[in-house]
Amino acid sequence: MQRLVLFDIDGTLMLLDNVANNAFMAMAKELFGVEASIFDVRCSGKTDSLIFEEVMFARGIDKDKFQLKKDLAFDRYCCYFEEHLHNGDGYRIYPGVIPLLEYLSSHRSVHLGLLTGNVEFTAWKKLEKAHLRKYFSFGAFGNESRVRSELVGIALRRAREKFGISYRGKEIIIIGDSVHDVDCGKEYGAKSIAVATGFHSKEELLNAEPDCLFNDLSDYQKVIEVILS
Repeated sequence: MQRLVLFDIDGTLMLLDNVANNAFMAMAKELFGVEASIFDVRCSGKTDSLIFEEVMFARGIDKDKFQLKKDLAFDRYCCYFEEHLHNGDGYRIYPGVIPLLEYLSSHRSVHLGLLTGNVEFTAWKKLEKAHLRKYFSFGAFGNESRVRSELVGIALRRAREKFGISYRGKEIIIIGDSVHDVDCGKEYGAKSIAVATGFHSKEELLNAEPDCLFNDLSDYQKVIEVILS
């Protein structure tokens, strides 16, 4: 059976220190004249589209003004992101990630993709920074919809176009660190693997009823068994 494994980035594969928030703060100040942080809301597992919207609304920016500048906001955010990235902010890759990706990327019946709330530009930049870009050739991104479950449909369409395979049910595996990662694939019957390396507690993740929960991906051989089962 063919498998499509869709990975979240932040809190699942890696974590990039401060870059996203610094870029967001600079963008918010330039375009909207407000002091704002992505941490003004609980952002784990949400798309950048939704995070930007929630933060701006919380800072008193009305919907029409935000929508008018939304595309420019993403553009300026990406510019600031690249600028801060080059200033040497650190990153870390979570345990087990590299051997897991090495194995899966070489498996004949497995294809890998991204399912991330990040804007596409920043998603690829993060992976390049951590030398993980080579494992992925496509994905669905947080600038394409504010609703994470809609990203699953986008990823499936792209996988079908790229590999000629219409993945269904448990052929789809979504790996992430938030309840949103667990929930987003349920309407597709996808298998969910949750990892407690992000900001959601194990209790919160268990309440979302993933197919499997790991502390992290360090026991990558067990993770592989779950994916291929």
